[in-house]
Amino acid sequence: MSEISLFNRVETLSRNDGGTQYIDFEVVPAEDYPVEIECNIQPYRDGKNTLKLPDGFRSVYAIEVRSPSELRANDEVEDWMADEIVYEGRTFYCLDVANWTGHSTSGISLIPNHYLGLFYRRDKVD
Repeated sequence: MSEISLFNRVETLSRNDGGTQYIDFEVVPAEDYPVEIECNIQPYRDGKNTLKLPDGFRSVYAIEVRSPSELRANDEVEDWMADEIVYEGRTFYCLDVANWTGHSTSGISLIPNHYLGLFYRRDKVD
């Protein structure tokens, strides 16, 4: 029996752990760094013209990114910034993450452990 690979591409996220430093009495924000992940990217559309997004956001274009690697949305408690990805020449940022790890134990579930990130086009969010 053949296996279906859910994660069929390698992409590079831009990640920022947030926070600031004080260097020579000046506030210096943390810098972005690249993180390579194995993933699957799919379009996400809910409705004809706009998407129903959390917290009242509206967008005309979004993607779903599924990856066995951790994906991050903004988190004020952990003090990190949302992951960003460049897809088809556009920058998308992660607004929401669902953690599907731990749901496939002992081969009982056919769904592989992964994170599902909803990424929204930065230039199209109102």
